[in-house]
Order: sequence, then C-alpha cells, then structure tokens
Amino acid sequence: MALHQTISWQKEFFESTIGHLQDGVWLDNVSIEFFLASCLDIMKEIDIRSRAHLENISFFSFMMQEEEDGYLGGFSYDEIKRWICKENRRMKNKSFAEKELILIPVHKRKTHWFLVVLFSPKLSNAENLRESTWTLVIVDPLQNRLCEWKQENVVAPFQQLANLELQTGPPSRRKKRENVTLRVVEQIAGLPPQENDSDCGVFVCRYVAEILEEFASARDSFDCSSLFALLQTAHPGGKGVDRRTSARFLSLSQESMHFYRWEYRQLMERWAREKGQNEQQWETPTMKKHRVEEMRALIEARPPGVAPLQNINSAKRRRQHEATFLTGPGSMRKRKNKGAREMIQSSDETIEETSNNVQ
Repeated sequence: MALHQTISWQKEFFESTIGHLQDGVWLDNVSIEFFLASCLDIMKEIDIRSRAHLENISFFSFMMQEEEDGYLGGFSYDEIKRWICKENRRMKNKSFAEKELILIPVHKRKTHWFLVVLFSPKLSNAENLRESTWTLVIVDPLQNRLCEWKQENVVAPFQQLANLELQTGPPSRRKKRENVTLRVVEQIAGLPPQENDSDCGVFVCRYVAEILEEFASARDSFDCSSLFALLQTAHPGGKGVDRRTSARFLSLSQESMHFYRWEYRQLMERWAREKGQNEQQWETPTMKKHRVEEMRALIEARPPGVAPLQNINSAKRRRQHEATFLTGPGSMRKRKNKGAREMIQSSDETIEETSNNVQ
C-alpha cells in the first residue's frame, strides 16, 4: 500500500521509492510526479488552477512520440489534443490559449530533466511585443543555452503546438490567422548551474514550486523579484538573452538542492515509520488531510538563510514555518546533525549580496 496518494493525478508514493531520494541517486518518475502533483494539491484553495497549468511528465513523450530507447518520432498533435481540450477536467474548463502560464517538464533522452515554461501575452508588458506573442523559456541548470537538440525537439514542436492551440478567437477564423509568434528566451544569465549528474529532477521540482508559488502570490500584480518580472521587461541584452536573473532563482543553487532532497527524504521516511505504527488510521480523511498539509510545508520549505516563500504571509504562519523547518519540533523534527545543517547552510551575507546585485 502506498504511503500517500495525491488528489491531483492520483499519484502514489511507495516506501520502495525512498531510495531514489538519497544523495547522488537520480530521482525516479514516481518521486518527481508525486511532488509535482502535490504542488497542484496545495493550489486547490488558491484560485489559480484555471489560469496556470502544469503538465505531467508524460506529456512531452506523447507529443514527440518517444520510444522506449528515448528516440523521438516527431511532433504529433493527435497524441495530445484530447489531453488539452477545454472539455477535459484537467484543463479546468479553459483551453490552452486561455491559460496564462503553462509548465511542461521534459526528460531529454531519459537522462536529463529540464523545464519548459510558456507565458501568455497577458504576462508580458514589453511594449515592443505583439499582442499575440507567447514567450517560451527553457529553464535548464545543466545546459543553460539553446542547443541544436532543443531547437529541433523543443522550440520547433512547441511552435507547431502554439499555431494549433494558442490562437484565440472563434475556431472558424483560426485557420485564416497568421501563426502565433513564439518568442524564445535562449538562456537565463546567472542561473545557478547544476554541478553534478544526479540532481536535475530536484531542480525541476523546485522550479515548478517556485514559479507556481510566485504566480499564486503575485495574482494580478507581477511587480516582484521573480522570473515573471524578468520576462515582463524589454531585453536590453539582445535577442533572446536575459541579462539579469531574479533573486528567487539565484537561491536555487546546487547546494540548496541537498537541502530540498534531504527534507523530501526525511518526510517520506517518517511517513513510512508512522504508517507501520498506525496502519489502521493511515487512510482516514483526517490523516490524508494532514499529509497534504505536510506536503505543503515541504514545498514551502526554505534553506537556512533564504527568505521564506511569500505565500507564508502572516506572522503567525511564518513563525510556525520557521519552527518546523529550522529549529523546532513537528513534522520535520529538530536536526541533531549539526554537520549536515552546516553543509546546506548559505550565509545571510551571501544571500543579501546576491539579492542586491539583481535588483
């Protein structure tokens, strides 16, 4: 029996999966998709599900007709159109074109994860952009550039998808309209790099958590230190290159990935112990709701020295958050291993200096 099943996507996490959360081990599909689905679960009480859309890890594979060996057969609209039609429950009664933010994880050749982000014209205030311009950003800490593989297998297919799905207006007129303009941000200067070959899945999980949280907290105002603010401005650096990166993304360093992986593993290990001790009560509604809130706390966790997520906006909740994850008892008990904590801790001076540099 699973330790927990998410409300969104009905994804299960099993005790046998915990080993993939160890340092130096690739996160498996179960670990990644369970985390992403949990991000959607905690969004349910925030009215953004209809405006933001997160795809599961299979979307890109189906869209590109991926085979077991990682070979891509090419773009296929027929494989995905039923997934993204407005009538599908997962779309929350809005078509792709009506979404404002679309996040799609990509597993390159089944060996490397990165995130594709689509921003609607509503999220761009750049005066030189046409009304129908969508923005595509590839957030990849390992290969922070637009290589030939990405151009052929990401940019070109998503341009085809944009032409088919991201046009607005009556369907009878869409064939007569010109193609949707897809503005591609080729690289994000200053994005903290991935320094090993095992944490790309952790990076993608955190990118999704950060972007969705920022979208939820910003609501109708995007004047904040975030990737959104970055994309709203005209690009002084030239075609497709951003010359500054938000403090929020600068905090997602290789060192911080140890913290996030460690917290994820600690929670799952504790669930396994508690389930063994109290199996009869484990699937009660009260326990399920409690686990959703523990996943919320995990998703909103911040490494020592990094400001808490904006979504934790009340003083009381911020104190509870800090007590849970930094020093106090609770779902993440007080750390006794001082060495482990020092390993993942970033100094306040470094964070403050970094933030000042990107204002």
